[in-house]
Amino acid sequence: MLGGKSMPFVFYDTETTDIWFDQILQFGAIRTDDDLNEVDRFEIRCRLLPHVTSSPKALEVTGVDPLSLLATELPSDYEAISEVHARL
Repeated sequence: MLGGKSMPFVFYDTETTDIWFDQILQFGAIRTDDDLNEVDRFEIRCRLLPHVTSSPKALEVTGVDPLSLLATELPSDYEAISEVHARL
C-alpha cells in the first residue's frame, strides 16, 4: 500500500512474429489486487501486416494456423494497439 491505497499488479504477455519487422499479434494482460487476486483480464489479437512474415518456428510452437493471421474479422494492428493503449 502506498499512502493507504492499494497498488494493483499487471501481468502481461505478447505473441510476436519474429525479430525482423516484428509485430505484436496477440496481447494478454491480467490485473490483480495486492493479494494477487484477479480483478480484470484483457486479450486481443490482430491480423498480420502485409509486409510482415511470421516465423515458421513460432507458428509451430504456438500452433497458430498462418491463414488465421489474415482473417479480416480480426482488428488491424493499429486498432489492436489502440485498444491496448486505451485499456492500460
